[in-house]
Amino acid sequence: MLADADPIELTYRLRVRTAHLLAEQIESRRDLFSKLGHLYGIRSKIVHSGRYQVTDADLALLRNITKAALIRVCTGSEFLSMRTGKELGEWFQDRVLQ
Repeated sequence: MLADADPIELTYRLRVRTAHLLAEQIESRRDLFSKLGHLYGIRSKIVHSGRYQVTDADLALLRNITKAALIRVCTGSEFLSMRTGKELGEWFQDRVLQ
């Protein structure tokens, strides 16, 4: 999701890009954006404190989102010809600015 290596606003870009990648409707994007914020908060607690009890539900959600994103990028016709992270970043930018 962040292959273009721009270090600015990583969390926000991850959430927006994943929502645009996996959801077509605005309500679905909002829901996914929110869920990703929750999951990223868990990641931050683990990284910064070294302690956090991850629930089975959160782990399953993370696995499902990750799997869906990988399948979409690996099989989506619009991605098959891409060779660089920059191209993927441009696709996301175009999608968000529509």
